[in-house]
Amino acid sequence: MRSKSERWWRDSDFGGIYRELFPLIFRVAFRIAGERGLAEDLAHEAFLRLLNRDAPLPSIDETKYWLLRVVRNLSLNHEKRRARERRAVGRLEQEGPRLAVPADTPLMQAAARDAVQEALNELPHNMRSAIVLREYAGMNYRDIASVLGISEGNVKVRLHRARRQLARLLSDGVPHVS
Repeated sequence: MRSKSERWWRDSDFGGIYRELFPLIFRVAFRIAGERGLAEDLAHEAFLRLLNRDAPLPSIDETKYWLLRVVRNLSLNHEKRRARERRAVGRLEQEGPRLAVPADTPLMQAAARDAVQEALNELPHNMRSAIVLREYAGMNYRDIASVLGISEGNVKVRLHRARRQLARLLSDGVPHVS
């Protein structure tokens, strides 16, 4: 007799679901975690948990939201572990001064993207999750509320606070890069 996960593998097009949803799940994990390798690990772990579910979810949207919740929770758990490790090791030294280069160069664009990611990493996890789902996953308030398990009003508050804090963190003159 096959296990439930083997039935899930055979009864659903897991490969198709993976191909369709992995880019979004990875993008969200990357923006929350801030590291490419870690984001890949988190996204793959989310898909492994999907594969090991007892039953498939009823639709691709339900699957997407479930995966987003899982990757958010995995990244939150990782963030908590990392915070404990940082406290144990002590404060890291602050980054040195940035190089002054013209704003239109690829180096400056990369520096700006890095600065935005560093600023995202400084946000509390609840604000970071909300802004990543809105700005990088393109989700509306209702869908974000569903993924995070909070009200739409709370989503709006978190987004407002996250944007305000990001503006403060990036106020050192780093240009916006889209």
